[in-house]
Amino acid sequence: MAGHISEPTTPPLTPSSLEVDSSLKETPFACMDIEVRDNWSDQVYPDVFTKVTWKKMEEMLYSSNNRPQFQFSAPPDTIATAKPDEGGGPYCHYLNSLSEEFRSKKAQVEYAVKFISLEDKVLDDNASDTSWKYTVPKICHPDIVAIREYPSEKPSGSPSFWSHFEAIGVASPDRKGDPNAHTAAYVVHHLSARPDYVSTLGILVRPSSFKLFFVNSCRVYRTSGIKWGDAHVAPRVLLAWFWRLYHPEVESSITPNYGMNPPTFDVDVAGFRLIHNVTILFTGDPFDRRTTIMKSVDPDTGSTIVIKEQYLYVGDVAKEGHILDKIHSTGCFPGIIRVLAHGSVLNGGQEVIVRHERPSKDYAERKVRIVLGDSGEGFMKAKTPKEALMVMYDLLEVTRVLYREKKILHRDISCRNVLVRSEAVALDDCAQAEGMYFSEYLLNKALDKPSVSPLSTRLLLIDFEMADDQSPDVEPDRASKSRAGTPMFEAGPVRSTSKPRAHVFPPMPEVAPGLQESYRNTVSDRVEVFPPNEAEYLSRKDAEGVVVEEKPFRHLLRFDAESVFRVLNWWCIRAKPKRELREEPISQSVWNNFTSASGYRWITKGEYFGYLHSAYKPLSDLLYDIGEHVDGDLGWAKEGGRDKTEYLHEVIQRLILNFLFVHWDAAFINEEKSDEKREQADNWYYRRERYRRDKESYQSSEEECAEPPTKKQRTE
Repeated sequence: MAGHISEPTTPPLTPSSLEVDSSLKETPFACMDIEVRDNWSDQVYPDVFTKVTWKKMEEMLYSSNNRPQFQFSAPPDTIATAKPDEGGGPYCHYLNSLSEEFRSKKAQVEYAVKFISLEDKVLDDNASDTSWKYTVPKICHPDIVAIREYPSEKPSGSPSFWSHFEAIGVASPDRKGDPNAHTAAYVVHHLSARPDYVSTLGILVRPSSFKLFFVNSCRVYRTSGIKWGDAHVAPRVLLAWFWRLYHPEVESSITPNYGMNPPTFDVDVAGFRLIHNVTILFTGDPFDRRTTIMKSVDPDTGSTIVIKEQYLYVGDVAKEGHILDKIHSTGCFPGIIRVLAHGSVLNGGQEVIVRHERPSKDYAERKVRIVLGDSGEGFMKAKTPKEALMVMYDLLEVTRVLYREKKILHRDISCRNVLVRSEAVALDDCAQAEGMYFSEYLLNKALDKPSVSPLSTRLLLIDFEMADDQSPDVEPDRASKSRAGTPMFEAGPVRSTSKPRAHVFPPMPEVAPGLQESYRNTVSDRVEVFPPNEAEYLSRKDAEGVVVEEKPFRHLLRFDAESVFRVLNWWCIRAKPKRELREEPISQSVWNNFTSASGYRWITKGEYFGYLHSAYKPLSDLLYDIGEHVDGDLGWAKEGGRDKTEYLHEVIQRLILNFLFVHWDAAFINEEKSDEKREQADNWYYRRERYRRDKESYQSSEEECAEPPTKKQRTE
């Protein structure tokens, strides 16, 4: 899941940064040049293309269904000679004639498929529940789309929405780059916008030839160029393509509502109920898992239901639903999303399965669905540093108690998987986890503010797809032994098994004066388990002498704590105040440090320039203090109780709690953040800014030295 919410009506665009929100506006084609889509096949998905013969394409289009007992008429040698219809082009004219021919020979079809040229069209879009219109640049949408036209009494598809398209066509000869990559990019984007379809279709047309495309969650299949004038091949393969167009490979539990603006779907969840007017929130990578997140809001109660769908390899266990069942088995576990239903998706009693044949070994994927009962906004939308810090404290509390009580590790803590509710919630049926206290309760108690429930929190932790149940009675599977997580937020030991380096492990932080009594009275066991200790030094000589043992990998609780810190760090780096201030982009060195595969993801004390926005500069002290503990792998520490399972959680929670208590009323910690994020600056910007800063510093020192120092000053 992700915090960024977007309706799938916008074609794929280039993401503005490495922080990919995975919405259809910015993905699924990360790192693509918006006008040159060759790298769609060369870099983004280099191995998803499968070139097939026209006979193989015909076989895939018909699948195991009976073939029609008629043939299309022979097409002209070149489509350029066809007469264009009103508002369309010669390709639309010819494709529409084939559509009419198909309907005339197969009378039971209740709708017509009509091809429309999108040149100079205005597409509708929906963002934040506000409909608006804008003219999409020509490069950002296909040239031709197919929609359904029903009789007048039934709503038809709209050429304004991706979720209403039946097929995609690319025709413009003036497009830059590889036309195969262009067509594939749009057909795959169309698949992301149609959760009711198992596969989608495309066609690349030229005056003398065409290519057919067929896409599912496994691959992009395409033919070589087929001559329009090939009287043997063209009518035959086009008939198969139109047959599939009128008999799409549907997932029958989802029904599109063509009359709705923006597009919605009705989803019939087996064993649960029919959910009306579902909209798409998010789509992930269109291949492999093809994750789709949808939501529906009950108009009467205002409650939100979230539906998550994926394609998993046949044989892999869809364990997220079972993990959540266990988590909430004794009552709703605070701060963790609740599950309402889960299981495989069925079509006529059979699982929805897609297959890919390959020389080495065939593989298949099945569709699974999980229905969830909570919602919130992405962590990056937390409005103030205070709110962000309290959510991070609560996240540490949830993960440590979850492991203590259920032996479950999340393993994929990231900005996407941490949501923030609009207000703190303490559910009536919360499981009373022993020794669990959230930040608002602890701080209100210490600051003499109105009391709240110990289990009141705005945190909502989601996506337990990678979670690992380490209970003694659970046999670890292959996935549990793998290294998992979002690379940018993974703990260092998850990303690397290299030898340790020289490091000083700082002592356990003391609880701030004024907070100590409340803390001791509330969580006295933690004070006893984690008493004061001394710093521990791992010398270079000792580090070089360490022998790294080869043993199976298992995720540890402290790895999730380190990921929490990296998520907090990223929020602080990207934050800029809502009030109008001078832009302060992120320096290139800081950006690279946090986004590269080998970056440390925190900053050296004193190296502030270009790190945080100046309005939030005091946060750098907290981040540095946490980073000192995280920088060294605690797996190599031997003293001071650093080997205890919850040690790093206790360290980070104390530092955050101290910081909140000391700075509770400070202006910077209550400074509302802008919805816009800070971006990376180029080298030129920071060369200029450093020059300006150094010049101001030099002038300031000259002014200070304008008056000769007194004898006392010289002595001092």
